[in-house]
Amino acid sequence: MIEWLDDVWSRAHAVQIVDGGEDNGPLAGRAILAELPNSGSVDTARVLTTTGRFIGDICRCHGGPTIVLRDVAGEVLASTGLHGHGSVSWERSRFRNDLVVADPGALHLFLAGLGVPDQLTSFLAPMADLLNLQDGRPQFRPHRARGQAVPD
Repeated sequence: MIEWLDDVWSRAHAVQIVDGGEDNGPLAGRAILAELPNSGSVDTARVLTTTGRFIGDICRCHGGPTIVLRDVAGEVLASTGLHGHGSVSWERSRFRNDLVVADPGALHLFLAGLGVPDQLTSFLAPMADLLNLQDGRPQFRPHRARGQAVPD
């Protein structure tokens, strides 16, 4: 898979981030959220989305924004959906092998800097874990029969 990624990135002429994940229809009809403006940003995107650990499986969500690599003629070479905080799925239906990226914080900050919406909210769950903000109690009150008090 690494060889395949090297090949498609070497042939990429344009890199776009488009709206939606795998369930959002054809790539051609999607809103473009960002287009990488120069070779430096393309190199950064390449490193951030190809360096990490393949897990041999896929997450079950449809993903968020999609990164699209296009050739000189504008044809799609490859695409990857963003899944959760720091996971991408290159050609999901073909490979079925998500990549947990090496630096998820840098990936989401990079995309936020390009104007891709909702990237900073991906930090909430990892931050709550790091700060140990789980209260250890059920998040919902238990069901009680009519007339019984619900404890606080």
